[in-house]
Amino acid sequence: MFPKSVTESLNESQLRQIADLPAEQRGELFFQYCQVSQQVIALQGEQGFIMFETDNQSVLPVWAHTDIATAWTTETQTEVSQVTVLSLADFRDTWLPGLTTNKVSLLLNAVANSEANHLMTAAEVAVTFDEE
Repeated sequence: MFPKSVTESLNESQLRQIADLPAEQRGELFFQYCQVSQQVIALQGEQGFIMFETDNQSVLPVWAHTDIATAWTTETQTEVSQVTVLSLADFRDTWLPGLTTNKVSLLLNAVANSEANHLMTAAEVAVTFDEE
């Protein structure tokens, strides 16, 4: 389903398969592909990185591939000014410690039409990357 090597684009079939995965498997896919690509994808709006509040916590959605993020923006009609590609090293060394300090959780490989998405604290994401 998902490429085991870095690919520039995902086809519609792959995007549908990813969207149909249970949240936990999309989370696993996030870690696996980010290790391969050495990148993490985030989205920026006009006022900075796209985040939202849920159950009194700040959440930053991140994706393993730009096409998954773009599909989410299309389906949710979220206005995005920039798809940002972060190096995995920068994400792990700079972003995760800051997100942990600020108690920001991460939404991994979010898809619009799913009842469940994979939410983890930044500290949990850091530990999982260390275990990979």
